[in-house]
Amino acid sequence: MAQQLTTRDAPVLAGASLRYGTHVGFRPGGAGLLADIAGSADPVLQVKAAAELGFAAVQDAWALERDERELNRIASHVQLAGLDGGCVVAARREHLTSPLWVRSDAESRERQRLVALHAIHAAEILSSEVIVVLPRRDADLPLAEQLAAFAENLRWTAELASRRDIRVGLEPMRVLPDMLITDLGMATDVIRRIDSGKAGIVFDTFHVHAENRNVSRSFVQHFKDIVLLQIADHPGRHQTGTGDVDIPGVLALARSMGFGGIVELEHDWSSHEPDVQRAEIARLPHYEAGIQALRSRQH
Repeated sequence: MAQQLTTRDAPVLAGASLRYGTHVGFRPGGAGLLADIAGSADPVLQVKAAAELGFAAVQDAWALERDERELNRIASHVQLAGLDGGCVVAARREHLTSPLWVRSDAESRERQRLVALHAIHAAEILSSEVIVVLPRRDADLPLAEQLAAFAENLRWTAELASRRDIRVGLEPMRVLPDMLITDLGMATDVIRRIDSGKAGIVFDTFHVHAENRNVSRSFVQHFKDIVLLQIADHPGRHQTGTGDVDIPGVLALARSMGFGGIVELEHDWSSHEPDVQRAEIARLPHYEAGIQALRSRQH
């Protein structure tokens, strides 16, 4: 049985300096982080649980998959709870199989514009700060041509988003096949081409570790470009301590360096026990304060 929360419970994230965010499913159709604690897969009940636990934000990454009524239902409870929204992916599932963002013809540009406007709309009603663009590579075009087209497409997308105080995030990843931006270096190059301050890096500890990088060192090196921090251990994409990533060290750096963005817990749990999950959430303020001994590893 899920643990029942009451108004007498002190928020387990009380005292945290960083702005932590949960999710209602970071994979399309996936379960939310607080489903066991809330005792329900209903996103609204998980939003309420997030507020009681002391989270600052709730991510509905695949908001574009929802119909308008359900999206408004979730958004209204996010706002009523006084929470912010986490990132919104500028895509539906079918867009991930199409090299939409690396083309510059009129038809592709029109499709990009519609997807971007849909994502900005969803982000705005969810009180989100970041939309994430995940460009797929086109096997028929030279890489340099694709990067140039993507940078230009991202420039006007970021301009549109900035009118609603929303920034565009690039998330390097290799777990999805044929992605254009596969490492931090490529993401930084595109951001430099835009040079507007309206786009930045989504720093995901799981993906950065998959690049065979030292995650803490990379966080420091790219800090000025990071608009969103996502934590998940590697391998397995579970909570802190289940893999090889020094997540406590990253959180301590984020706090000491004054990171002001949202820190999203974009992971699954290794246990479905609500007490185990709640205890791990309660450790986050201790991690960022450097109370737990850090595990320094070279990758």
